[in-house]
Amino acid sequence: MKYAKKMERILEVLSSDEPDYSSISDLLSEENYSALDELISNAPIYVATKAIICLGLVGSEKSINSIAIAANNDNPVLRIAAAQALSNLKGGKTNLVAVQTINKLLDDKDTGVRKFALKTAGASQMFALKEKVQKIFTDEKNEGLRKLAQSVLKELGLNK
Repeated sequence: MKYAKKMERILEVLSSDEPDYSSISDLLSEENYSALDELISNAPIYVATKAIICLGLVGSEKSINSIAIAANNDNPVLRIAAAQALSNLKGGKTNLVAVQTINKLLDDKDTGVRKFALKTAGASQMFALKEKVQKIFTDEKNEGLRKLAQSVLKELGLNK
């Protein structure tokens, strides 16, 4: 399938309400990542978030860097999508960029971003972040985030 047709198909699938990410993953190759980066930067938010999730499913070194860039975006919706994408990443718990990105998102000013970063830390078993999660459990003012941090500590094997 030629590159332009392939990207047209990817955009078509990403534009649907509930995309079949596995079919998108089948269409992707290293040469498509820059196009996904462009979608993240320039497409409507509902397409950009799906492109970020797709990168998490692909899980190559190049896709992780794109997710980390999305995690630094001014839009909290894109930062949430980045946290969610990292939860789909195979081997995320030992990937330095993934752990550093979630660590940064745990300090985000947006409560929703911190919530998804906490969920990813637990689901991905990011043991390197247990001290940060413990700090959130003890110091966070938002009760919902404190309770979530407590749950994540249990997922990480620290019964609190």
